[in-house]
Amino acid sequence: MGALALYAKYPVLPDARDWLRTEGPKLDALLTDFLYAQARDRARERVWSALRRNDEEDPPVFLSEVEEEMELVSHPLARMLVAAVDEALLARRFAVAESKRLSKLLEREPGETVSAVARTFDIPFARGGPDEEHDFGLHFTEYLARAPNEKAWKLVKRDLVKGHVWLAKDDFVRLCEEVYKRRLEDELQDRQGQVPTVFREVFQSAITRLKQETERLAAEYKEAGFAEVDQERFPPCIRRILTDMHNHVNIPHMGRFAVVTFLHTLGMDADGILRFFSSVPDFDPEKSRYQIEHITGKGGPTEYTPPGCGTMQTYGVCPLEERDTICSDIKHPLAYYRKALWMKERNIPMPGETKEDAAQAKEATAAKSGDSAKKGETDKKPKAKPVANKEAAR
Repeated sequence: MGALALYAKYPVLPDARDWLRTEGPKLDALLTDFLYAQARDRARERVWSALRRNDEEDPPVFLSEVEEEMELVSHPLARMLVAAVDEALLARRFAVAESKRLSKLLEREPGETVSAVARTFDIPFARGGPDEEHDFGLHFTEYLARAPNEKAWKLVKRDLVKGHVWLAKDDFVRLCEEVYKRRLEDELQDRQGQVPTVFREVFQSAITRLKQETERLAAEYKEAGFAEVDQERFPPCIRRILTDMHNHVNIPHMGRFAVVTFLHTLGMDADGILRFFSSVPDFDPEKSRYQIEHITGKGGPTEYTPPGCGTMQTYGVCPLEERDTICSDIKHPLAYYRKALWMKERNIPMPGETKEDAAQAKEATAAKSGDSAKKGETDKKPKAKPVANKEAAR
């Protein structure tokens, strides 16, 4: 493999950056010269592919030095394009796509190439493990700082040898992928909006279209998605947490856990639950989806149940000042919701409602069901799933 081919595959290497700085084209030529039109097209393709999550495609095969150079110079152009769009969602998806691309390439490489890339990411590792398969080792503290946030990567799942975790090459490549993803996302966030004016002029059409598509995708996360359940009948604790989410308040772990388990028990899928998390300050679609699926049992062996009122109070996520008369009769948020639905079916006013309010609420629900039927939708109202613990059944 020639040097340029290596740089095209791994533009993160110091030698690749040196080549771009000393032998690569100047920015003006890269942006305007017809000789680099292919590089500009490839940069657009990389960003669009990342936004659309087409990262399952195999990395390109280079047939000439010209193609190798176009691939190499397209990388900084793609990064500048992401920075110009100035959308966190696009930055995250680009970081994921580029890191997965790197991982697929490294899987085919010998250990020496993997080591060279890992050193670029400042990963303090050693070679020569306890057996031929586990050849890459990190001190457990360095491992914990870099390991993916996945169940299989928990420290208890690994064997420790004198304080070191030894990994097979494929696992070490996965760790490199995770480190690169985090680093690239941080670098992109730091550069958001900081691109030369001439770059914006050349890529204006792509910037506009990418921004529109990114905003459309972000808006999808914020849709209500609550046709199947009656949000107005939620207990005060769940309403308070959802309101805080909508107002961009950072929710504590127990609050997030309570919302996920509550909505899941009512039959809402991961996509529906994910939409509510889109407004929290630290929203990360991939990480949030992983956490939701872990809690709901899709990504792990345990399907957790919603915490009861006592647990909610202990962790400070029960708004005591907002408790109503129904709260005094129940011991679990699910029991509140069931009773509230029972009252609605019988036109019994909720706390703070009049009989007229209750009747109007029931009529509105009936009208909504009728509209759905006219559109050909099946009017199914999911029943709450059986709750394993005794507290939730009260």
